[in-house]
Amino acid sequence: MTNKYVDRFLNLKCAGDIIGIAGPMKKYEKEITEAMSIREALRKFTIKEPMQYTLVDLCSGNALVPLLAAFTLPVKKAIAVDIRERNRPWHMANRFEYITCNIREDEILKTIHEQGPVIITACHACKSLAMQTIDIFGALDNAKHLIMMPCCIGQTKGYCPPIVKEKLGRYLSWSYYLSQEANGELKVDNNIISPCNALIIASK
Repeated sequence: MTNKYVDRFLNLKCAGDIIGIAGPMKKYEKEITEAMSIREALRKFTIKEPMQYTLVDLCSGNALVPLLAAFTLPVKKAIAVDIRERNRPWHMANRFEYITCNIREDEILKTIHEQGPVIITACHACKSLAMQTIDIFGALDNAKHLIMMPCCIGQTKGYCPPIVKEKLGRYLSWSYYLSQEANGELKVDNNIISPCNALIIASK
């Protein structure tokens, strides 16, 4: 069975370059669909204001999202931030930087603040790191947009009534809770090859 995001990615002239930099990955198709979904949301902001934004991808993992942005979208720069150091040929991507850092460290706020207008993305922010990502977005005046795809479920602090959890399930209840915390909107993208396929988009 074909998948539109996988097909679109493979049709990119730079697909081989991106995989050559970001790989190896455990689940290529899953990560490609996640990254391409976020890219679709990013494209709407960057096309309207080309070369105005720096993308900062928190808990970046293999950095597929910022690499896609650096290769295919009109961003000033794309920055991947992850606690794990990865030995990859990052130098092969223009307008790209990989920073090894815990997003809970205050230093990351300073780094993001120095970038000018920023779009924050997060695809692998698990549990409390998702809330930390929202806190970073809220704390920085220059962070204009947030695009987040929640994964591992965290604590909702009793926000979601039992009937909401019953109707939506634990994952969508968690995603809904995060969307409310971010003052954003919640979308589900069924083209993502994962049961964790909710997208939170917030602007300020």
